[in-house]
Amino acid sequence: MKQLSIFIIFLFGQIGISQTTVNVDADDIVVANDELYFLKKNGGQISSITVISLFATDDFLGKEIKTQNVDVSEYYLDMFNTISQNPNKYSFTIKVSDLEKQKKNISIEELFAENLYERTEHNGGSIVKGITYYNQSFLKKTDCYFETHPSKGKQEWRCADDTLIPFVIVDLGKNRNIIIFPFIINNFTYKKRATFNDIRFSYIQYQGYIIPDKKGPKAKYQDTFLTKDASLNFLQKIESYEDKSHIWSSNFAFKDSYVKDAIFGQILIEKKFDSVISQNGFIVGRNNEEVNIYNLQLKNITPKNLRSAFPIVNNSEYSMCLIDNQIKYVLKNGTIINELPKKEPVAICGFNSSLGYSYLSVKKDSTDFNLHINHKYLDFDEVWKETNYSTNLFSGSAYQSVNFLDYTMLKNKQVPKEFTFQRYYEWYGFKEYIVVERDNKFGLLSLISKKTNPNDNSQVYPKIELTELLPAEFDTIQLVLRTPHILFSKNGLQGLYGLNASPQYKNLDVGEYFSRFQLPNGQEGWLDKLGNEFLDE
Repeated sequence: MKQLSIFIIFLFGQIGISQTTVNVDADDIVVANDELYFLKKNGGQISSITVISLFATDDFLGKEIKTQNVDVSEYYLDMFNTISQNPNKYSFTIKVSDLEKQKKNISIEELFAENLYERTEHNGGSIVKGITYYNQSFLKKTDCYFETHPSKGKQEWRCADDTLIPFVIVDLGKNRNIIIFPFIINNFTYKKRATFNDIRFSYIQYQGYIIPDKKGPKAKYQDTFLTKDASLNFLQKIESYEDKSHIWSSNFAFKDSYVKDAIFGQILIEKKFDSVISQNGFIVGRNNEEVNIYNLQLKNITPKNLRSAFPIVNNSEYSMCLIDNQIKYVLKNGTIINELPKKEPVAICGFNSSLGYSYLSVKKDSTDFNLHINHKYLDFDEVWKETNYSTNLFSGSAYQSVNFLDYTMLKNKQVPKEFTFQRYYEWYGFKEYIVVERDNKFGLLSLISKKTNPNDNSQVYPKIELTELLPAEFDTIQLVLRTPHILFSKNGLQGLYGLNASPQYKNLDVGEYFSRFQLPNGQEGWLDKLGNEFLDE
């Protein structure tokens, strides 16, 4: 237990700007199961009671912690007296003067240098709940089990990442602090404007705390009472079989040029960026020509000579990077590899749960090009219904042919386009790209259908908006297979729509994140997904 006491002392050192800290002036702390009260005394009598409340911020997106005084009523006095006379591990009183003093000038990484655990036996096996340092804004709760491995068939430890735990530092002055774990969930209450005195907008409950009592530190999370057990530290090195890093990315926000905690708004990375991508367990920040990569522990894993980087959408383990003039891959621990490992194909069995389907087609009659939309769906009475809609797009003399961009790799320009139709409470419309042809030259148009309510008989089908994106003056316009890019060419030069104002490359080998190009003068380089060019050095 002495070792845990040392851990708690180190736990509350210097509090950087990345921490969420609340200052409270109190003489006593009362823990009443899942509630905390901070008492100020005068002449031995309670003169004020402070609680901590959670409020929505003015932009309705974030949340903030505020202190609030409640009346010193007989109800509270009786409750505090009962707890003081009959303390237990759930409810007790501790004097602030009995807290360990903390040292100063300790880095944030050192604050949680030791881990806390609770080990229980269940059905002949072991279950360990652990809380460890994750980054400047969160602790991580991990559940580990000593069980039979499903593929190896032998008993071994396996861990599953459970959740991130936001924490708040309560600064009680004179180098004495405690940590509390507020219970924070998304709630529609936050969409309403919160006022400081309206308790209805307060939504905070304590999942636990770490209190450095001189007689022995107290640590609790939910129904788990934790202690230090160095023999269990090896569990933190076991690779989790359940990667939730893509979910945890939602806890970060990019605001005012900084990566911030989405809950309380504190700065997580002490570096300004022009743009940030937070995806699949990676944070990629760009500032002019400088690019940095971080994992969700906020560790800087930027390779030397990094020029550009993107988390791979369909593979959460890697980021694709341009290092010097070569494409390489970076893992979350900073390891660099030259090629992605080959994966065995996986057979997927299932069924289509669509409630219907739709067809889009553009057909030419004797005078015009017309958009035809056919819906077939199962209504709420389990009866199949069909609706049809047609509208004129443009004169038949404007273009010789029209094709959906998705089908530019097909020769048949009149193949109807099928897509899933989900009939919920609204029809959400669609956006398609179409390629038009005139005198053997091609142009690009966007076809947008605005949403409408299909149950409103007074409303006609959604309004169709047709916008020219590229005039019909290009030699080719086509979607590049297995990428989101649209390739267009003219006079022997190629480019990517949205990244290049006009075709400018003699040769272009298109990839989803990086495309290799050659300029007319023979110089070569890379074009990244954001349109940045990197000439070979």
